[in-house]
Amino acid sequence: MLKGIIGQLSKKAIMTVIAMPEGIVMLTIAVLLDGAGIILFALSLIGIGIPITFLLSILGAVTIGTWALLRPLSKGLMSKATEQLTSKMFNAGGGPEGAGKSQETPAPETGAAKKVGKAGAKLSLSATRFLLSFGIELTPFLGNIFPAWTFLVIFELVQGEI
Repeated sequence: MLKGIIGQLSKKAIMTVIAMPEGIVMLTIAVLLDGAGIILFALSLIGIGIPITFLLSILGAVTIGTWALLRPLSKGLMSKATEQLTSKMFNAGGGPEGAGKSQETPAPETGAAKKVGKAGAKLSLSATRFLLSFGIELTPFLGNIFPAWTFLVIFELVQGEI
């Protein structure tokens, strides 16, 4: 099943989002957390690593979880701000006040409702992914050997590319 999901992601899409600064930072944090989990797995075999594993999971939930849950909202705000800025730039200039508004545009309520619906769907998908990853990370031993934070970051980064 995991191979089918990863098969949907093209190499170009993965390389595009990994090359962004956001991708580099978040993947570095995720790989470090998952790498520390593997080290703690070895320590758990002798009884030392289990309490530290719980703290590592909480640290991952705070850093990566906050990013994953706020990312769809921030992307929506950035696209709205960009849209408003470009519309102001194109409407500004010489000439009569209504010269830039010769084309008919759909009602803003309809476009806004669609954008809110898409943002809500992306947020719920991000929340579902986060809860699944956090559940895996809280499971003793499984959270140490399965790179759930890395998979969460990769899927969040390529969410728009699928």
